[in-house]
Amino acid sequence: LSKEKVETVKKYDGEVHCRLSGDEKYIHDVMEGKMKLQEAIRDEQIDIDCNYRTMLMLESIFWLIYNNR
Repeated sequence: LSKEKVETVKKYDGEVHCRLSGDEKYIHDVMEGKMKLQEAIRDEQIDIDCNYRTMLMLESIFWLIYNNR
């Protein structure tokens, strides 16, 4: 996720601020606003490795994407 685009990255050598991992279908559903990030985490479909503030920001971005369609 960057200012320019959103993409799935299999291998990345740079600095990572937040890592989402899990079933690709669920990750896409979350990124498209079809499922809440917290719901996917609670259902153990997605793991997230970042601080709480970053997770809340991502949840807000994904929600805004869904509501602006």
